[in-house]
Amino acid sequence: MGKIQRYLLYLLPWWILVTLFSTALYLTRSEADRARQELTYAERIESAVNLLDDGIARLRRDTRLASQMAESYLAANNLASLAEFFRNFLIAHPGYLQARLLDDSCREILRLDRGPNGPRRTPEEALQDKSGRYYCSEVLKLDAENIYMSPMDLNVEDGKVVEPHEPTLRAAKRVLLPDGTPRGIIVLNLDSRPILDAFKRSGSTNLTLLNSEGGWLVSPDPADEFTFALGAPEHSFSRKHPDVWEAIRNAPDDGGLTSKHSGTWVYRQINAPDATDGNVFPTWYALARLDPAQTPQGGSYEKYMHYFVTAAVLLALTIISTLFARSNTRRVELADALAATNAELKASLDQLHESLDERVKSEKLASLGLLVAGVAHELNTPVGAAMLTCSRLQEQMVTL
Repeated sequence: MGKIQRYLLYLLPWWILVTLFSTALYLTRSEADRARQELTYAERIESAVNLLDDGIARLRRDTRLASQMAESYLAANNLASLAEFFRNFLIAHPGYLQARLLDDSCREILRLDRGPNGPRRTPEEALQDKSGRYYCSEVLKLDAENIYMSPMDLNVEDGKVVEPHEPTLRAAKRVLLPDGTPRGIIVLNLDSRPILDAFKRSGSTNLTLLNSEGGWLVSPDPADEFTFALGAPEHSFSRKHPDVWEAIRNAPDDGGLTSKHSGTWVYRQINAPDATDGNVFPTWYALARLDPAQTPQGGSYEKYMHYFVTAAVLLALTIISTLFARSNTRRVELADALAATNAELKASLDQLHESLDERVKSEKLASLGLLVAGVAHELNTPVGAAMLTCSRLQEQMVTL
């Protein structure tokens, strides 16, 4: 195995493990932060919805009370007593802008407005014809026991939007005499600014309130608020975020979560509890867009910090693994060198053994030669002596 392969064998497992762990940690943290943010916004929306519900319930109760008192006074043909009741009512309930009695043709019969010096009655010549206003025609479609509550919009007087703007919620109910004769319509104008201010305080800058047509009642950008009532519907939420608006309007549940290209939105549809009992109440939508800067997926600082920590861990592990791999590589190289040396020594030893064997064989052969020579010498000596003796004996015999 080459040096590079050996290094990679130590580094790759750490790189893969740290990357997988870091990714899993990042996704888990992102989901946890997102769930926590969803819960936070859902709680804020619920708190804001409770404020609206309280305002609707109060307006509903006060409208029934005013209609009952109007029926009683009008049965006695006592308009002055009804005017006094309206005065006392506005004093006791500072959240109301107006208390009115309209006839069945939607012309004002009696009207009291809240002023800087207390409630004041509008002179008869200043009373207005409200037949062109939508709430008058809508309440005439209902049974006498039902209440019509208008969508929240800006107060209009003499055909013009009042300046400074007065967000208004109107409740209207038909008035009948004891014999069932129609006697007009009671209309109460509730100043919605305290409700909207409380709504804003209960949430955050991301909290939004829309009417049933997708118009802004509360917006992160105050310039968008009530643009639908100022002749600029193109600035409405439904125009700016049509995909989100369609998803919210067509959702099967009253609340939930929807994700579009503009972000993730938490929403809640707001309906009055008894809106299905013949009463007509507006529908609102409270929603908030999750702030991407508060999650690791969207927050630059958190995201880059996560990347930095991951890179630092990878760098540290790379250095440690490299040192360990280098040490192990040296150990392997030394072991290989030692093995090579041992092989050389073994070869030398084998060669030495062979040389020794050859020498032993030579020495053995030399010894054998000497032994043979010695034996031959020993054998040759007596024979020679005998032959010499025989030769001399032969010579002596010849001489004789």
